[in-house]
Amino acid sequence: MPVNLKIDHHSPLPLHSQIEQLLRDLVQLKEYAKGAPLPKEVELANRLGVSRNTIRQATN
Repeated sequence: MPVNLKIDHHSPLPLHSQIEQLLRDLVQLKEYAKGAPLPKEVELANRLGVSRNTIRQATN
């Protein structure tokens, strides 16, 4: 996952909302064009320092 992923753990915006927007932004990149797989849930959770449940909430 070469893209620099960051969220603000101190933001008033919920983490799952920040992650949802981050994922939306990722699909706009050519690297994640239609049909390209996004990072795995566990990889996102580890990279962002959040639980897998937070990732699941962002993707539902």
